[in-house]
Amino acid sequence: MSRQVSEYFHRTAADFDAIHDRRGGCAALIDRVFRRGMRERYAYVMAAAAAARPPLTSLLDAGCGGGKYCVALAGRGLTALGVDFAPAMVDLATRRAQTAGVAARCRFLAGDLMTLTLQPADLVLAIGLFDYVAVPGPLLERLRTLARRELIVSFPRAGTWQGWLRRL
Repeated sequence: MSRQVSEYFHRTAADFDAIHDRRGGCAALIDRVFRRGMRERYAYVMAAAAAARPPLTSLLDAGCGGGKYCVALAGRGLTALGVDFAPAMVDLATRRAQTAGVAARCRFLAGDLMTLTLQPADLVLAIGLFDYVAVPGPLLERLRTLARRELIVSFPRAGTWQGWLRRL
């Protein structure tokens, strides 16, 4: 991940994280039209985690952002570790876990996934992370080695305006 991308997310963490909140008015319409995939990915992950047998006990969320997945899954009993390269995102995630009452089940680290010493987890997520990765192979392999049971990743759809904008 480039330093430029890391600095961007550090500067804009609160604004970026706000797209996950329920909003009203024009923002709600924009979210419904342009962010359907975000809602679908969230629903998919929650359903997959609930359906796992035996139940999952640990989560590693790579590129955790504001911690939405960690907090939700910690609320379902998993022990969650979120990693993000933007310290401001880690701060948001920590506050979200405290507010939700799951801080004892969540831990967040700021750093590079490729160099941090991390323990394998039952479930490894990388949702939205690959939208910002120029060469995905090494990171995907790293995540695969950290996934004891399940690895769920998302990749940008080719040809969409969001994909073009993120590459820019």
